[in-house]
Amino acid sequence: MLFVVGVSAAFFTPFCHALFNCGCQVLWEGAGRFCNVHNLAGPHCPFCSTGWWGAKLPRASVWLAQAGVVLAPWKLSWKTRLALGLLTFVVVGAAVGLLFGLWTHYPVFILR
Repeated sequence: MLFVVGVSAAFFTPFCHALFNCGCQVLWEGAGRFCNVHNLAGPHCPFCSTGWWGAKLPRASVWLAQAGVVLAPWKLSWKTRLALGLLTFVVVGAAVGLLFGLWTHYPVFILR
C-alpha cells in the first residue's frame, strides 16, 4: 500500500501536467515551480489555482480509492493489487482532473 501511495505522491505533479499541460514537473525538478498558476495571465491550472480544494481533494481521492482497491478483502495476488492500485491512480486522478477542469473552465484536458 505504501509503495502505491508513494508512487502516486511522487508522480502527481507530472500527472497534473499530463492532464492540463500546465507546466508542473516531478518533485525533484521543481514540482509546481513552473506551473502556469504563477503566470499573470490565465488560464491557470485547475488543481493549483483552487487553493485547499485543488491541493488536497485530488490526492485524497486517489489515495482513498487506492486504499480501497489494494486493501479490499479479495483473493488477489500482491502483483495484481499493485497493478490495480497504480491503475486506480490514473483512472481516479483523471476523473477528478476532468471534474476540476470542467469546474474551472480550463481549456485543456489531455487531448482537448
